[in-house]
Amino acid sequence: MNQSSSAISALIDIIADPKKALAGADINAGWLWLPLILLITVPALVAVYYFQTVDIDWLADRILTQSAGPGNEIPEGAKDFLSRNTLTISAVVGQAIVVPIILLISALYLHLVNKFSSTDKRGFKNWFSLSVWTAFPGILAAIAALIYYLVLGENQIAFEDLNFFTANSLITHYAASHPAATFMNTLSPFTFWSIGLVTVGLMQWTKRTMTSALMIAAAPYVAIYGVWSFVAFG
Repeated sequence: MNQSSSAISALIDIIADPKKALAGADINAGWLWLPLILLITVPALVAVYYFQTVDIDWLADRILTQSAGPGNEIPEGAKDFLSRNTLTISAVVGQAIVVPIILLISALYLHLVNKFSSTDKRGFKNWFSLSVWTAFPGILAAIAALIYYLVLGENQIAFEDLNFFTANSLITHYAASHPAATFMNTLSPFTFWSIGLVTVGLMQWTKRTMTSALMIAAAPYVAIYGVWSFVAFG
């Protein structure tokens, strides 16, 4: 089978020719470390640049106003906790912790589904590799956000507003304080891109039909967003 020749070439192939990248990743599970490191560091570096250049007083006031809600008084001294360095460190640490956890949960789900629904013998590391590689195109969102911030030349813009690919930015335009804003901000073309790549991976690795692979790939999103939409929209 035609496959990527190295982890570096697979970084390009996962976007331009996913089957080649996934064929290479299947045989070389150790390749996962390169995209995993980039998935953590690139968005973290974007966050560092943002929090080190944004109008921090404006941002702190915005966060506190949204947190307190209309008509509520902001506690004295609360703004002191929203310093440039504190927000930067929180973003970097959050990225370093949350991304691996999400990918590990995804890998565990795929591993268990595969174990109990097929005779395929791939282990957890293979499915962790698939989770990492199929999430990798999402790095383009961080790069696009940085380019947008640089071109905009404006230092009074919320971090979530830099991601102009989300359903909230493109369609609903909910204010950050709206219960549905976070929900809509997590929906983007990259969400469906990842589902599509997992579908391709499952078809390619385990010879499942497209329908079966798509159902497995989409099921966690359907469950999570189904419950979340009920909470967000009441």
